[in-house]
Amino acid sequence: MARARSLRSRSMTVVVALAVLAGGLLGVTMAWALFSATSAAEANTFTADALPQGSTPTATVTPANSATVTITFAQAHTTTGNVAITNYVLNRYPTPGAGTSVGSCSAPSGGTVTCTDTPGNGTWQYTDTPVYDSWVGTASAESTAVVVDTTTPAASAPVVSATLTYGTNPIWVNTKTGENVTLTDAPTDVGGTGVASVAYYYCPSSAGSCTSGTPWVSIGSSSTGPNWSVSWASLPADATYNLVAVATGDNTSVSPVSTATLTGVDSTPPTVSTPSVNGIS
Repeated sequence: MARARSLRSRSMTVVVALAVLAGGLLGVTMAWALFSATSAAEANTFTADALPQGSTPTATVTPANSATVTITFAQAHTTTGNVAITNYVLNRYPTPGAGTSVGSCSAPSGGTVTCTDTPGNGTWQYTDTPVYDSWVGTASAESTAVVVDTTTPAASAPVVSATLTYGTNPIWVNTKTGENVTLTDAPTDVGGTGVASVAYYYCPSSAGSCTSGTPWVSIGSSSTGPNWSVSWASLPADATYNLVAVATGDNTSVSPVSTATLTGVDSTPPTVSTPSVNGIS
C-alpha cells in the first residue's frame, strides 16, 4: 500500500507540473497576442512626424559699430500636425572656423524668431536648428557673414609739407609763388577693420589746441591710405593756425581729435631792395 501511494503521489506531481507548464505556455502565448494587438493599435493611432530644416537666418549689426548682432529667421511648423516650432538652437561660426552653440532662441506661435548675440570683434555666420520636445531637426544654411567691429580709430597729428622758397618751422607758405601744401596723417585702428577716411580742419592759433570743434574750418578729406593726403588749396589769410585730423573707421566710429600742428600761412613774398653801389642807389 505504501508503494502504491508513493507511485500515485509521484503521478499527481507530474500531472501538476505538466499543468503548470501548459498554463505557463498558454500565458506566454496570450501575452504575446495581446502585445501584438496593442502595438498594432498604437501604430494606427500615432504617426511619426518630421521637423523641417531651419530657415536661413539674417544677421545684422546696427549701428555698424555696435557690439550686438541681431539674428532673425522665419518660424517653422511640423509637417503633419502644423504645430509651430517655438524653440531653436543658435550656432555661431567664425569665418572661417567651427561652430559654437550660443544658446537657444524662442518665438511666439506663428511669429518671427529674433535672437541677439554679442560675439566680440570678428566676422561671423549663424545657423538655427529647430527643437520640438525631444526631437532635434536639421540645422539651417549659414547666414551671410556679418562683421562686428567696436574699435574706435585714432588720428595722428597732421604732417604739413610744402615746396618752400623760404621759411623754416612753422612752415610759411607763399601762395603767390605757387607753393604746394600737402597734409598727411598716420591713423591707427588696432583690432578694428580699418580706417575709412581722414578729415583735416584748421582753426586760429588763439583757439588753443583746436579740439573743441569750434571754430573749425574744413580743409578736406581723404579716403585713400596709407598717407591719407589732401592738398590745402584754399589757404586762409596770413596768420598762424592749428591743424587737426579726425579719422573715421570702417565701422563709422569717429576718432577723437588729433593733437594740433601749428602752421603759419604767409602769402606775402619777401621783397628785395635795389642794391646800391658805392652809396649810389
